[in-house]
Amino acid sequence: MKNEEYIDINKITELKGLKSNRSLRLAIQKGKYIARVVKVFGGKSYEILYSSLEPEIQEKLQDELIKEATQSNCTALVPLNSTTKYPTFISESAKLTALARVDIVKALQNIRTKYKTKKEADPVFLDLYNSGMLLPKVYKFLGSISIGTLHRWIWAYEDNEDYRVLLPNYKYTKQGEYNTILTQEMKDIFIKFLLHPNKFSVTKAIKLTQHILEKKGIESIPHVITFRRYAEL
Repeated sequence: MKNEEYIDINKITELKGLKSNRSLRLAIQKGKYIARVVKVFGGKSYEILYSSLEPEIQEKLQDELIKEATQSNCTALVPLNSTTKYPTFISESAKLTALARVDIVKALQNIRTKYKTKKEADPVFLDLYNSGMLLPKVYKFLGSISIGTLHRWIWAYEDNEDYRVLLPNYKYTKQGEYNTILTQEMKDIFIKFLLHPNKFSVTKAIKLTQHILEKKGIESIPHVITFRRYAEL
């Protein structure tokens, strides 16, 4: 959970075991917490900054998040359905990521028409994109990419013409299934964090995944780089 995230006052009330949020409202007025006013049906309410909460409440929130991510029936996440080619449900953040990748692929296809060979065109495109000037909005959203990532995206998209092959959790290479030492259980947990509405960074998702695997008593937990390579697919 991010330090700058705001938590609903009623959620904090529940975690503290209080009957009402009155004491929390008074604490906010006295400056004990950093909070902001939010509009709700019938009036206004408060949200409290995560980093200003007591350590024990922060820990309870983290525990709830981990518990939520390990539940297979969590509808806020993208479920992994092995019987279908694509996920049944796609989060908004995952969809936006995939569509942004499609924009990159189409821009690359356009650049390639101006050169005799792909070998000439691709490095030129990569330099233009990574400068942040060719597709500024996409670059701001996705950041820099490598030539390997660029090629994986265009291979997948050209073979399928469907934006869903570029979803963050979709595994595709020109040679077939991605080879990784991650078990299916490890992948499922990791992907749920990557696609969580809280928009965890890859680093945070890796740490949370490793934490869960440790709690499950798994001894041979893959190195950070293994998770990171899988996330870059």
